Amino acid sequence: MNELASQVRTAIRLGYFEQAESMIHAVAGWDRDPVWLNLLGVIHEARGEWKPALRCVGKALRRDRQYAPAQQNIRRLYELYTFGHSDVKMALGDERPALALLLRWRRGHRAASGIQ
Repeated sequence: MNELASQVRTAIRLGYFEQAESMIHAVAGWDRDPVWLNLLGVIHEARGEWKPALRCVGKALRRDRQYAPAQQNIRRLYELYTFGHSDVKMALGDERPALALLLRWRRGHRAASGIQ
């Protein structure tokens, strides 16, 4: 799964959404796995399909409430829907959590210090 998931993430990052979606649908049990459901939600969001994105990410969270990428994406979708914008980045599941926390702290620290 790791190799295929990596290929799907690369396809998403390159904007090959149809190919990424086809790869996901070719996986047996994709509709019960939070990784695939979250990635499908990312594809839908990238296409501007908000309701399917929310449905997929919500299913991912119901499958695994602790799956951090889906938690991040549901927060992003909520902010986009509620406020019309979000500073939360889309999470594909291969981001490095420690680096993300460091970068978030750094942004907050710079903003508080008035540093550009």
